[in-house]
Amino acid sequence: LDGRVGGMPTIREETLNSHLALLFHRYEGISATAERRSRTKAIDISVQHAGSTAELRILIEAKIGTTPSKRRAAAAQARSRLRDSPHALAFGLCYPERLRDGSLFASQTESAIGSSAVVFAPVRLFGDNPA
Repeated sequence: LDGRVGGMPTIREETLNSHLALLFHRYEGISATAERRSRTKAIDISVQHAGSTAELRILIEAKIGTTPSKRRAAAAQARSRLRDSPHALAFGLCYPERLRDGSLFASQTESAIGSSAVVFAPVRLFGDNPA
């Protein structure tokens, strides 16, 4: 497990991102990578769709918690990714706090992510933030 809060094991955001990337792989033509790092940037989740149309690239920046400050932080990070990838789509994602439960098995964590109502907002490079 990734850590402890108040004696209870917790799951880190990076682990949730990896599980979400695995869920994306269930869809035909979709590939996803989590926690992709380079010298100049770090993207939480990068999703690509290569089908009969042009390739689509989605960048996701995630936080755990759905408070307004977490939503703003996820949206701001997602927006910053658009500067380097202006033709991509970017989303800020907030996982429900309950997904930090480290007592779940990996398959249960994936199932919990797949059935959760997450805060997921598209962001624009310029203009008002919908988050």
